[in-house]
Amino acid sequence: MRVQRCFDRLAVAAALGFEARFVPEADEEREFGVSTRTTPGRTARPGALALTWLEVDDGAQAAEVDLLSVEVVKALRASKGFLGASTFDIGRRKFTLSAFDRPESVRAVHGRPHQRAMRRFFKGGLCTRALTSIWLPATVREYARCPDCETVFSTDEGAACGCGWIPERESLL
Repeated sequence: MRVQRCFDRLAVAAALGFEARFVPEADEEREFGVSTRTTPGRTARPGALALTWLEVDDGAQAAEVDLLSVEVVKALRASKGFLGASTFDIGRRKFTLSAFDRPESVRAVHGRPHQRAMRRFFKGGLCTRALTSIWLPATVREYARCPDCETVFSTDEGAACGCGWIPERESLL
């Protein structure tokens, strides 16, 4: 007698709180990936952006980088000048884009979780390549479309639409 078990993997994932995302296979021109966003709810305009990418060898390294990144971002959320972070995986690269209220606030990234991650890269063999950079915005512009009159307008300095609607401030990252 032979028993065959059947179950719906997508239903199991949904029951565990996951949503399935299908990523196309890479071709000669493009690679695809997944992303996340976290924000402590601060709405200041970014005065500095930190962009980092790490290149991983395999799934085990990718999982370790993910765990380390969670700890780094968790520590950053409590930092005064931290505005938010987005992470995205494309192919073998894992990117993090973090926003800070001013360049001096970027120092918050050097807490213990980040130091542990740096040690794993420089002395522990984690990842094959890395790039770190700090970017200072030359211009930041934000626009909104009024839900009532559909006019597009700049939201600088709490501006309102001609009909009086004022959009709620959100984190820019």
